[in-house]
Amino acid sequence: MRILFLAFIILPMAMSVPQVKIKNLKLDYHNMQLRVLGGELVVAGKSIKLKPKEFIIEPPTIVSVENELLKIGDEKPEGWWSGTRLPGCKTELLYHCLPGCLVPHSVVVKSADGSIVYEEGKDYLVDHTWGAIGRIPQGRIPPNSEVAVSYKYSLQRIDLLQANSRGDLFLKKGKEEKTCPLPPRPDKGYYPVVNIYLPYRTSNLSDELIYTIGPAYPQPTKAQLRANSRFVRKTLEKLKRGEKVKIVFWGDSVTAGGDASSPDKAFPAKFVKLLGERFPKAKIEMVNAGIGGSNTNQRLPNIQSEVLDHKPDLVIIEFVNDMGFDENNLRRNYYQAIDLIRAHGGEVIILTPHFTMPSMMGLSSVKYAKETRPAVEILRKIAKEKDVGLADASRRWEHLAKEGIPYTTLLYNGINHPDDRGHQIFVEELLKFFPSD
Repeated sequence: MRILFLAFIILPMAMSVPQVKIKNLKLDYHNMQLRVLGGELVVAGKSIKLKPKEFIIEPPTIVSVENELLKIGDEKPEGWWSGTRLPGCKTELLYHCLPGCLVPHSVVVKSADGSIVYEEGKDYLVDHTWGAIGRIPQGRIPPNSEVAVSYKYSLQRIDLLQANSRGDLFLKKGKEEKTCPLPPRPDKGYYPVVNIYLPYRTSNLSDELIYTIGPAYPQPTKAQLRANSRFVRKTLEKLKRGEKVKIVFWGDSVTAGGDASSPDKAFPAKFVKLLGERFPKAKIEMVNAGIGGSNTNQRLPNIQSEVLDHKPDLVIIEFVNDMGFDENNLRRNYYQAIDLIRAHGGEVIILTPHFTMPSMMGLSSVKYAKETRPAVEILRKIAKEKDVGLADASRRWEHLAKEGIPYTTLLYNGINHPDDRGHQIFVEELLKFFPSD
């Protein structure tokens, strides 16, 4: 049994409810049982005592797939990049399976007619984390033949604990998804208290899964907007005058659009669209120089053709794939890129990257995730030293847990590609350089 005390949390105005403060929320949980032992809401200065109540949280649904006919290859299943993927563990946009979606040791492989039950480790291999299988050439499965595969996979969701003006508590179940479950909105007349995150195969509640719904990310002051705008002074002046402006987005697969639901939801196109609405007389041209799987070591030799030949007014740089570089490497690449862009008359904004899966960042917690990548802090230093704009999306991702949102639920591929909300974060950070007045 675990008792959790939560105190004095300000809920965001963005949730279409009055400003709410939560005081001394006391929770107790055991297995999938959640009890609210006490607490207080302060809504528009009025105190609301929360009534104790017990809830049984439903575990996420486990889906069974029976005798799915697949032709499995000889490629060894090893990580997201190899093996024959189990279709139930993928989404329509993904070419690989979602990490953790497959229920481990649930895979059963038979001959297509069901007469032979093959043996894992002798006839086939399974990557239980990445939901892929592969034929062992020395085993009994004939090459290029279909087999019947049965397995189970898990969904995930976010539930909402909400309260009314009398202090009555109600649980609102979220929609289950394979990836990127959305937190439910509070019902009319209710105030959000906590989100309960239920990742794949959850069977026990813990502090790690209880997210208080706290303050929205702070908006910039007018002084901060003015300070930001000086980094794009020439571009901003052209926008205000209604002139032609060319923006080059130089980056990796995220810049290229992965995994936005459509090209117009990817941050380069969305940013340009909203910038055009802010400055309707301007004629903005976008060049998307995003290439999947690349980094600045690979791309810098081609910066002339990819960036400079377009004669950009502004270059926005995003490379999450640079996060493994040391300080000397980063300084060499970014100093050279910035100097070349400036020599050709362009301005620069460095976009710090989103968070990636915890194992890639060395994180032991999603709820208490902090930026761990030394390269991010180096990018911040480079931006200051070279006096260029810094759109610090990383800080925004770090704040998500305070808003009641597990950051991993914004990773569409479960690894390193943000969903539409993640792309929107980039857009919001970039727009902070372009005040309309």
